[in-house]
Amino acid sequence: MLFFHFGIDISGNIYDSFIKGVFYYLKAYVKGINMALNDKIEEYLEILECSGRDLSSASGLSDSAISRYRNGSREPAYDSQEFNALVSGFEMLFDKSGVKPPEDIREGLKKLFPPPDSIVKNMQKDLASLQVSLKSAVLK
Repeated sequence: MLFFHFGIDISGNIYDSFIKGVFYYLKAYVKGINMALNDKIEEYLEILECSGRDLSSASGLSDSAISRYRNGSREPAYDSQEFNALVSGFEMLFDKSGVKPPEDIREGLKKLFPPPDSIVKNMQKDLASLQVSLKSAVLK
């Protein structure tokens, strides 16, 4: 069943379809991370009743960087200077507003970025499962 998720046509070229499926998976995975980050940023801004410009000012990041994070077209690298600035900006805004954050800001944003090792392990497990499915489908 897994091969149908990847759109693999068993009657066609399995290798080409497999590669396309892997790229489809990666694209969907990365898009999911972007959407989660942008949703979390919007959630925090809504709770704070702040604008992107307020966050830009508090974090030291440019208005355009905040805008791109909000629309999902860009994300800071995991635990980068930009990521830390984003966290600090939100912490400053929550402190200034007197509103209690719904969670620890650093942990709330950090959980949206699984460490690279876990991404690789998940992909290895998924690809191994796909390989088993392909073998059983081809052998039928």
